[in-house]
Amino acid sequence: MSEEYDYRLDAPSAERVDEITDKKILVAKSVVSEEESKTIFEKEKVEAFKGFFRRPKETEIVIKQIVKSYEPYMLIGGKYHLRYLTERTYDIDLIDDAVSVFVLGEEIIVPEEIEEEETEVDIKGKKRKGFFDGLFKSGKSKKSVSKPEIQLTGIEHVLIEKDIMETRNYKGSSINPDVLLEANMLEGNEQFLRTNNIEIPKEYVDIEKFSKEIIDEYTQKPENVQRVISEKLTITDRKILYYPVFWAKMIYKDSKEKFVRLDAVTRKVEAPKGTRYAPPPDSKEAFSTETSKGTCPECGTDIESDDVYCETCGVKL
Repeated sequence: MSEEYDYRLDAPSAERVDEITDKKILVAKSVVSEEESKTIFEKEKVEAFKGFFRRPKETEIVIKQIVKSYEPYMLIGGKYHLRYLTERTYDIDLIDDAVSVFVLGEEIIVPEEIEEEETEVDIKGKKRKGFFDGLFKSGKSKKSVSKPEIQLTGIEHVLIEKDIMETRNYKGSSINPDVLLEANMLEGNEQFLRTNNIEIPKEYVDIEKFSKEIIDEYTQKPENVQRVISEKLTITDRKILYYPVFWAKMIYKDSKEKFVRLDAVTRKVEAPKGTRYAPPPDSKEAFSTETSKGTCPECGTDIESDDVYCETCGVKL
């Protein structure tokens, strides 16, 4: 059975109901120990500097420093519901000979079709006489207006429901939640972070700012809203996710320096390009963001023009 609503536009609008859960801190469990990370970096250091014309020797590469770090992501999920009223005028075309219309038992008289007169305007001055001049009668002509129509003013009852699922990386860029790694997650808090020496710049994990931006975006009402019947925001997920990584600072022939990243969940080793990942703790700036046309601005992967998310890093394009 459908619900009945008060369709008066002059009645007061309903207040929005917010149900927002507390934030959660989740830390992915590392599958790589610090000792094992040293062994893995030693095995991969030659590969990190190898090039088309360069074949370095193990003795030419020195690992200066290995640091464990954590890469943060923020996730918000929930629903938004808005039910509202708005007034709208409908133009209804009728058949040519219609004289009245019955709507809900009320007769509406159709206005008579009006004929407009068109008058030719004489242009003063000499005019060269054309071959067809005088063949057609000049003067007044008649022009009919378009088909008859009536206008009805009604009140529309509109329902909007949105699913909320937004994820951002350390730079605040929206990414596809599906690219987040599946891992054993430990639930923590601020004390847990301090105890485990997990230090992340606050601007990377400002969950309150992120929450406000997402709520403002999803609860923006259409311009035609005249009276709100019901409005509800439900945030069921507010999480900060930390993924462990190891960074090795390597130097080739005492001159060429490179940071190499070891994912402590997947064991993947790479010398990252672009700014897909948060920089290592001792790096003042993120890696260069310069990429060529047709590549992901985050990780440099080739992308197609119609891609919405990067297949490699999941950033929204």
